[in-house]
Amino acid sequence: MLLAVRHLKNIKPTSPGLSTDRRRIRVRTLRTEEVFETLLDEIQEFKWDIIGLAETKREGQGIVELQGGMWLYNHGKTEEDTEAKGIGFLVHPKLTDYVTEIKSYSNRVAALNLHLTGRDQISIIQVYAPTSEYDDEIVEIFYEDVSKAIEANKGKYTIVMGDFNAKVGLYSQQPKGNYPGLWSYHKS
Repeated sequence: MLLAVRHLKNIKPTSPGLSTDRRRIRVRTLRTEEVFETLLDEIQEFKWDIIGLAETKREGQGIVELQGGMWLYNHGKTEEDTEAKGIGFLVHPKLTDYVTEIKSYSNRVAALNLHLTGRDQISIIQVYAPTSEYDDEIVEIFYEDVSKAIEANKGKYTIVMGDFNAKVGLYSQQPKGNYPGLWSYHKS
């Protein structure tokens, strides 16, 4: 699960299992209420608007209103979709009135639409891509779902974010100064 934030200054995680850098907090999964509550405690330390969630491994689908009017949207394991991958959004209470639609395309792709001013719409598409170990058919279905979400959610601004499970090669094989960062390291 990857959490993107607007402002994060010198914040160190207070809970084991969480790690931070300037733009994200990593949590392995949000399956248990204990870990989810820890995440909610951690985000109180900085400013945020919408948080994209991937690999939540939570069950169910829908919107739940949390403490202080915050929304949690989750699409995880359901009777029709029995794989517990899971994606979702946390929406800050100041923005819940602006949300016009949240739609899932699978438990790996969802879209959130906001109308902030006038006719301007912002579309945020959250994804959790299958790894390269999955069958090509599953990967193709994922990309078809992403394409459907982009086509159906064209705001003035469209953001596609999430965990793409990208593997860009070995860090040691990258030209000096020409690599996306240490988080892209992949062992063959």
